[in-house]
Amino acid sequence: MDVSLVVAAACALLVIVGLIVAHRAFAYRDIPRAPTSAWTNARRLRSTAAPEFLLDTARKLLETGRGGAGCYLLALPTSSIVVVTDATIARIILHQWDGCASPGPRSGYGTCGAVGSSFATQCPVMSRTSRARATRAFTIDQLTRVRECCASRFAEAAPALDAMRAEPADVRPLALRLALLVTTDVALDYMLSGEELAMLINNLDLGQRASLRTREAARARDRLLVLGHKILAHHRANKRAHSADVGSLVAAIESSRTYASDSERCADIVMVLTAAAGGVANAVSWCLFDLASHPAEQQRVREEMRAGTPAPRSCALSNAVHESMRLNPTASAISRTTRVPIPLKGGGHIPSGARVLVPILALHRAAALGSPDDFAPERWTAGLPQLLEHFIPFGVGLRSCVALSFASAQVHELVGLVVGAFRLELVSPPIAVTTNVRRPHGGLLLAQRVGPDASASFRQASKNASAPTAFNLVVHSREVEADDNGSPRGAVTSTRQWRVWGGSPSALLPLTRPHGWRRP
Repeated sequence: MDVSLVVAAACALLVIVGLIVAHRAFAYRDIPRAPTSAWTNARRLRSTAAPEFLLDTARKLLETGRGGAGCYLLALPTSSIVVVTDATIARIILHQWDGCASPGPRSGYGTCGAVGSSFATQCPVMSRTSRARATRAFTIDQLTRVRECCASRFAEAAPALDAMRAEPADVRPLALRLALLVTTDVALDYMLSGEELAMLINNLDLGQRASLRTREAARARDRLLVLGHKILAHHRANKRAHSADVGSLVAAIESSRTYASDSERCADIVMVLTAAAGGVANAVSWCLFDLASHPAEQQRVREEMRAGTPAPRSCALSNAVHESMRLNPTASAISRTTRVPIPLKGGGHIPSGARVLVPILALHRAAALGSPDDFAPERWTAGLPQLLEHFIPFGVGLRSCVALSFASAQVHELVGLVVGAFRLELVSPPIAVTTNVRRPHGGLLLAQRVGPDASASFRQASKNASAPTAFNLVVHSREVEADDNGSPRGAVTSTRQWRVWGGSPSALLPLTRPHGWRRP
């Protein structure tokens, strides 16, 4: 080969690389850069402490006076990511929607349907799993079944908590078992056997890591999909026998014509189980650890539970759950790719085609909230607009968690049952470990029963309780209007009717979302 051709090719490659670097530097000129190297950023993002790294970086930029743009640029060896730390900009990005029907990213279990969005590509350094087909929201009747099922399952699991009186133990395995049993019973109309429950627990954590390309992970995902087919076949058998729960989530999945095959239906069924393990179980565990480390707050919740107050109406319980979700969100970050420029508050914009990361932990612990690292449930009593604006544990917009009301109901009921019947004492605090979700690891609790088994009285109170109170709320800066180009128009000031889970209007977790609901 002619040496001159090799030299010319090398020079051309250098010119192309230089042009790409120059274009990137010009496109991101309005965004401050993180004070860390590209290789350090890549290593920290892949670590189990990635959310804490994003939070620390945002705080360092604020201390140096460079965090006013509401975002910062995180350089990687081959690309860059814009990390959004301003709640208003984050909500504009997450609300973007153009109605297209391009297929969403594949999950570890196969394609889950198609979702249109102006933000399609997920960040490769984060989890690649995706629920891409939304089914209808859960109904009040299903949420009532959640209360009854949680009470009965708690009665079965109470001996495990009794055993923690003498020997401390990690509460997460128990929360995981309860979450999976309640989810399969209520949402999927299926009763797990002991062997199936053990298989789920052993394979979910590994199987949901879609980016892990190993034979072991592939086998785990295959076993989970086999269970998904079994649940779908069980529902169809009950349907033929006219004994199926036609209002369950599995019925909606089975009857939907938007799926191309049963493989897609089973992929969504497995994603529901994954959400139960990663969302509900971790939220319950974090809340129990937080209450165990704050005896006064735990006592307030217990007094309301022992008084027979149903979980949906307990202000102390609702405030504690929301505060725990704020401090320890299950989702570490949400990633999108922009298709339109996103204007920044101080001038400039995030360019079209930029990869954007919304760090949930950094938003939840923003300095504007006051003592953001403290567990202070009383802050939810006031329902401050900035607190509501920064609180997005289930995401926002049309790609938010479709089961947020179902998950919220489970968390409130399970935490209320445990704290109402047992006094928890923290022996060893957990550490936060982030894989695809942020979960507690290594924490130990002692549990001492404070009276007779209260599950029966709680079950009766839940049966007697009417539907959760519907509050008329004027949402201030919690929702942000944007025009077709993504430019902010200002805060929404119209009054909307929401059914909220909790004893006060500050508990802004909708219990029901009308089928086909769209943001105005």
